[in-house]
Amino acid sequence: MSHFRWILIVISAACVLMAAGCAKEAEEKVAEAEQDLEEAWEAEKAAAIEEMQAAVDSASEHIAAIRARAARLEARGAAAAAETWNAMADRLEAARDAAARDVRALEAAGADAWNAAYDTAAGAVAKLDETWEAEKAAIARRAKEIAEAASEKAAAIRERAAELESAGAAEAAAAWHTLADRVEAVGNAASTKVQSLETAAADEWHAAADTAAQAFAEAEDVAAHAAAFVGDEKDKFLGVARSVVEAGEKDLELARQKLAEAEGAAKEEWQTIVADLEEKQRHAAAELKKIEEAGEGAWAELAHGFVAAYHDLRDATHRAWERLTEV
Repeated sequence: MSHFRWILIVISAACVLMAAGCAKEAEEKVAEAEQDLEEAWEAEKAAAIEEMQAAVDSASEHIAAIRARAARLEARGAAAAAETWNAMADRLEAARDAAARDVRALEAAGADAWNAAYDTAAGAVAKLDETWEAEKAAIARRAKEIAEAASEKAAAIRERAAELESAGAAEAAAAWHTLADRVEAVGNAASTKVQSLETAAADEWHAAADTAAQAFAEAEDVAAHAAAFVGDEKDKFLGVARSVVEAGEKDLELARQKLAEAEGAAKEEWQTIVADLEEKQRHAAAELKKIEEAGEGAWAELAHGFVAAYHDLRDATHRAWERLTEV
């Protein structure tokens, strides 16, 4: 609020009083000045409330965009990534609700309580702005961590591939090299998206986040899969492998729905997509079964077979999703 403005108005009223030639005219001038003062004060209060409400409304738009992003990730099977964005929306929503409550209290405040209510609401709106900036920074930090973890994981996979090559297991080594390539690729993509997110203008942040979110989810997802695949625990390997096959089944079902709805050239295209997914899904499921049935001492030697099938299935899934998400 501009207290200097009120000082000027009061001084002007005093000057009018002193300059007036008679009491009646002085009273009229003072009354006019008081009316002007009251109107200006009400306008200033309304402007302050409007500005605060705009901040609350802006936060609501941010929350809606974040929730929509999380829903898209959920639909893609990236549950962990969706949870991260929903948690961001939860924290921003809590700050938004607190600010909205204080702005409503400010609107209802009487003259004697208005200044205190203003200070409270202004503090809540400032906290809301701080929360939004902090959440954006946190997303960028998390994405950097994901990208760095992917790079470290790729290096570990390369070491395993080298060991297999030295042992003469060229086929197995090829599967692990491909996995390292995939992990590196998604890590590099995530790093690039972090930079675009950090440099995005305020009004372009959500557009940048929409393009970056899938890259972050992919990097986190692939790194998690790789961690299980290169490990020495059969249960962990099987847990991730089964989740991959289950996700493939869901993607295949979506593709089949599209095929049922398609007509003409689109139907032929979806027939090809579905046939590709079915083949890759069957192969992955067969390789998974081999590991499930293998003894504790033999399963690791079969791991590369599933890893190779994993690459094929994910590639087929990506092709399907590119078509599924076309506008």
